[in-house]
Amino acid sequence: MGAWGHGPFENDGAYDYLASLRDIGTAAAPDALRQTLTAFLAPSQMVSSKSADQAVAAAALIALRAGADASVSGTVEDFLDSHPFAWDEEMRTLAAKAFTHALEAENNEWLEVWEDQAHKVAAALEPFRQAVADPT
Repeated sequence: MGAWGHGPFENDGAYDYLASLRDIGTAAAPDALRQTLTAFLAPSQMVSSKSADQAVAAAALIALRAGADASVSGTVEDFLDSHPFAWDEEMRTLAAKAFTHALEAENNEWLEVWEDQAHKVAAALEPFRQAVADPT
């Protein structure tokens, strides 16, 4: 049975992504996060569910490093404890843009999956979004 919830780490795609980051190690994590977010933000015809799961998880990891006031599972906390990667302004900006892109309704398979639950997803992402919001 798969994981399914409104939060950024409450789905199988996010857990698989977290496992892939664990496998590449701490030093490579920042570049992997950047690559995931950059690929997600590249122009395309449709926001796929898989790419959004991964990008939202990547953005949420950056947001947690930036001080997001959000509750996450022990698995995520263990990852953050064992992978003390640094984040920078570019990563913060990419994370903020990824949250916005994921929640845009047009051509978005990820939001279609949620149908009438999209408002709950947006609410679950809000503490993460606030942590990476443009400070200006």
